[in-house]
Amino acid sequence: MNNNDRPLFPPLAASPYAPRNGTERTIAMRDHGAIFESAFYHDVSLLAQRIQQANCRRGCLVEQDPYHLLVGLIALLASQATPILPPHSAPVFLEQLQDDFDYLISKDTTLSGNHLPPCSSHQEWPAITRDTPLHGTVVLYTSGSTGTAKRVERQWAQLTAEIQVLHHTWPECAGAPDTFSMVPPYHLFGLTFAVLWPFLTGRPLHTPIYPFWEELLRQPLGRAVIISSPAQLACTEALPPIPENEKPHRLFVAGAPLLPHAVGHCQQLLGVLPDEIFGSTETGAVATRRWQSSNRVPAWHPLPGLRVRADAEQSLQLLSPYLSTQWITMDDQIHLLEDGSFTLLGRRDRVIKVNGHRVSLQEVEHTLLQLDELQQAKPVALQGKHGVVLAVVAVPSAEGWAFIQQNGSFRFTRHIRQRLQRSLPPAAHPKRWRFVHHLPHNALGKITTHELNQLFFEHADDCDR
Repeated sequence: MNNNDRPLFPPLAASPYAPRNGTERTIAMRDHGAIFESAFYHDVSLLAQRIQQANCRRGCLVEQDPYHLLVGLIALLASQATPILPPHSAPVFLEQLQDDFDYLISKDTTLSGNHLPPCSSHQEWPAITRDTPLHGTVVLYTSGSTGTAKRVERQWAQLTAEIQVLHHTWPECAGAPDTFSMVPPYHLFGLTFAVLWPFLTGRPLHTPIYPFWEELLRQPLGRAVIISSPAQLACTEALPPIPENEKPHRLFVAGAPLLPHAVGHCQQLLGVLPDEIFGSTETGAVATRRWQSSNRVPAWHPLPGLRVRADAEQSLQLLSPYLSTQWITMDDQIHLLEDGSFTLLGRRDRVIKVNGHRVSLQEVEHTLLQLDELQQAKPVALQGKHGVVLAVVAVPSAEGWAFIQQNGSFRFTRHIRQRLQRSLPPAAHPKRWRFVHHLPHNALGKITTHELNQLFFEHADDCDR
């Protein structure tokens, strides 16, 4: 083996799969107790028997529960079948996928589709154990934050290599007594950070997920790892601080850039500052930034072994040892700093044409956020009768809501447009508006184009001028 063929990190130790101190390893924790390794592989073996008996080569795995998803994932891979993890379980979307899989694998019997049949005989099949080799392809989907969800294929070896990087970047997490997730396990962030990382490194994962703080804060969080999203951190303002002995060890967040005020609320509630993760479904985790305070936004640092550079158009280019030997160009633009860290400038695909003029949605958003009257703003491009129409979904500040109460939303939009005249060309002035208390987001906490657009299709009001 030459130097170029050597793995970036040594393989994950065998100890996670071995009993600890003579006791059986805990795979998962539920409210009513632990799920031990023997019970886990029993569940995997039973499901693998059904998969093999049905000659299932492609299984559509629809599970909200991290433990059930892990059982299905390992059972499919051990059966040399392809796990397909859809981004949600909407009936229309599953119907669109039905030609891409043989059977639906889910504990939810209310889902319509070709469910995996039960065992039809008492034939004995080889049991699945920790020594059963796992390999193959895992199919995931992007969150659809910029349009339609896109199919992405990741090799099992790529996923385990990414876990090695995470394990060696945050080795202290190995001692965490539990991992609590607020995000669904079928998106890549939830799958890698909340399911595979604990499983492959010997930590218990907690099941089910806790999407709401009121539920999560009732759990024993002391020294635990929490996986969350920016949308969930934004909901911590009214919650009282937890006791000192209940403070978690680490909080990992991904999905969208964190807002400084959410970081401050998080620190008051949990007593820890978040580790933010940047990446994509196609690439996995790429970089991290550790907040030191809510007053200063930190730069992103590539994960160990990953190299980042910017091309002539400032597009992020990535060289990852477990993805490709070639540089991969991502859809994000960056400002590269001298020490190799970077700041995000926005996405390459956020440039539209309005009446023949190029308009950067990123520039529009940045300009709107400079106004005291707005707390959050997301511009979108709508298709009108005469071409593209620039629209905005915005969360007014207390000052903005006060203006709306006194003068109405129409005068408020006119006031905002007057403010924009000094900063943006006429083509970049939004023509349609929606004012909301919270931006809509999906299960991963991402603000998607589809959900923003729906606000304009559902009803019209006097802001549409």
